[in-house]
Amino acid sequence: MWPRIQQALGEDILTYNQRLKTIANIELKDIKNHHKRTHTLKNMRFVVAGKMAGRKAAIKEHLEGWQLETGERFVIPRDEPRRANPVLR
Repeated sequence: MWPRIQQALGEDILTYNQRLKTIANIELKDIKNHHKRTHTLKNMRFVVAGKMAGRKAAIKEHLEGWQLETGERFVIPRDEPRRANPVLR
């Protein structure tokens, strides 16, 4: 239901059913291109939770050891809230 609400609020997004209808258009090269563009050092974001005592250095070393392209850091989009008509009646 969330994608439908996003549409009602004016976002340019497809619902899950609409997305499923586009799968046949996706090729392996599209997936590889997406992965190469998005899985980069500057675009990584992590939340690590739990007991960190004695583990923080090892976790940091592991994450920093990945062999990834530098890439670019994408800006997280921020939408201005606005009023919408009811989605369900």
